Amino acid sequence: MLSQRAFSAAIGLAVLVYFLLKGQPWFSFLVALTAFIAVREFYRLVLSEQPPLLRLFGQVWTVLLVLAPLSGESYASPLLISSAVGVSLVIGLFHPGQKALLGWTWNLAGIFYVGWLLSHYSLLMDLDKGREFVALLLFTTFACDTASFITGAAFGRNKMAPVVSPRKTWEGATAGFLAAVGASYLIGTLLELEIGYPHLLTLGALVGVLAQVGDLAESMIKRSAGVKDTGNLMRGHGGLLDRIDGVLFVGAGGYYYIILLLL
Repeated sequence: MLSQRAFSAAIGLAVLVYFLLKGQPWFSFLVALTAFIAVREFYRLVLSEQPPLLRLFGQVWTVLLVLAPLSGESYASPLLISSAVGVSLVIGLFHPGQKALLGWTWNLAGIFYVGWLLSHYSLLMDLDKGREFVALLLFTTFACDTASFITGAAFGRNKMAPVVSPRKTWEGATAGFLAAVGASYLIGTLLELEIGYPHLLTLGALVGVLAQVGDLAESMIKRSAGVKDTGNLMRGHGGLLDRIDGVLFVGAGGYYYIILLLL
């Protein structure tokens, strides 16, 4: 399992680095593809009894949200509003009934949870030193996840949220948080992000919290659906959504920290 996990992670990292180096618009295309697959996995869990047209609508709007920043205009609000209108029309015309509200809620949740959150990476890429900030947030998240996983597996004794995530321990969470703080400082220094060590450490702490909140949030969704993984795309990791659960929250939190406090 560990060898499969390491192999899948190595391939994913290689693809990520390649598209980061290519820059825009290629990086946003990669994020859009990731969003499409992730929201498809999400809908498979929560909308399996809903019509394919409803799921397709959510997938399309998810991709549009990620690609919208490439236009240079702010289309997030119109897209979110139009998604609510569109989902209402699809359900009203093709799938009215007692489960209509459930379908409406989960469809919009997927657009927001995957599309809107991941769109912040496209927004980040347009900032000054945006590529460096994206690399900082992503690789700090990976450091957090890795440290949490290894420490929790080796030394974890005290369950953090046994009902939601049975494998999550306080020992692993603490190691993940500390690894995120250290990784942020190291990566930021290597990338020559001259924002000062207090901001690098604070960003690391932010990642250390948000990445693990994202993991717990996705675990909650999986437990409610009665599944262990969202898919089997990445051997040793499960589905793609399993791998990017922390990344989702980190992108939005990091973006607003950067534009409000650093720029």
